[in-house]
Amino acid sequence: MHLSHLDFPAGGPSSKHTKIDESGPFTCPGTETGSEAKKPWKDNVPEEVLNQIGEVEVKRQVVIHNLVAKEMEYLEQLVLLESDFLRPLTEWVTEKEKEKEREQGAGMSTGVDPAHVSLLSFAAAASPLPTPSMVVSSSGSSGLPLSLSSSVPLNHCQMAAHHY
Repeated sequence: MHLSHLDFPAGGPSSKHTKIDESGPFTCPGTETGSEAKKPWKDNVPEEVLNQIGEVEVKRQVVIHNLVAKEMEYLEQLVLLESDFLRPLTEWVTEKEKEKEREQGAGMSTGVDPAHVSLLSFAAAASPLPTPSMVVSSSGSSGLPLSLSSSVPLNHCQMAAHHY
């Protein structure tokens, strides 16, 4: 079989795939309905057609039908994933970005970066301020408080609080 430019969507083989209609479930034009796709191929074909074609062609059609049915199942799962997880997450991220832009706009008028203030506030609340007995002398190793230079793993809040 030879493919011509008419076999591809407008724009050629590299053009974008058909967009999923955001208002409803995804359907492929010219394909079977969900219940037909799940039934074995032989159950969807009239008996006289089965009798006219050879066993090799029947096996070939069964394999093709199974591949298409599995692909439809994957598409249904992708649509579910998009509608139940991706859209809500995208909406949440967009909302958070707008909030951040509003906060940055408010911070610009006062000359203070709200993100920096909230990081410092969070870091200060997450760990105590270092005392003079916790600080390593300048002739010591890293300059980190002794409590931070032990073998205990650090979290980001502790490191941020001690660096500011």
